[in-house]
Amino acid sequence: GESCFLPLQAFLQLVEDRRRVLGERDRALRLFSALDVKDQGFLDLKSFHQLCLETCRPSAQRAAEIFQDMDRSKSGAVTFSDFESYLAGEGDAEAA
Repeated sequence: GESCFLPLQAFLQLVEDRRRVLGERDRALRLFSALDVKDQGFLDLKSFHQLCLETCRPSAQRAAEIFQDMDRSKSGAVTFSDFESYLAGEGDAEAA
């Protein structure tokens, strides 16, 4: 049979691209985990607002607005998937 080989440069590019994606996902997960102070696996508005009050008072005034923007699924809870989409800027053009 005929063997298919991936050129070394193409392989190295794939590895670099994958590391970049995984690195971005790891950073997003660490950020999400830091915000998920109750370790619930999701963010709720009350906890998010409290965290804003404790860490960045000016953002507390806009906590509900920020939370609604992060809640891409409009479920009332921000999941990691919602959070990743928010960080990536996906869905920003959606009408409220």
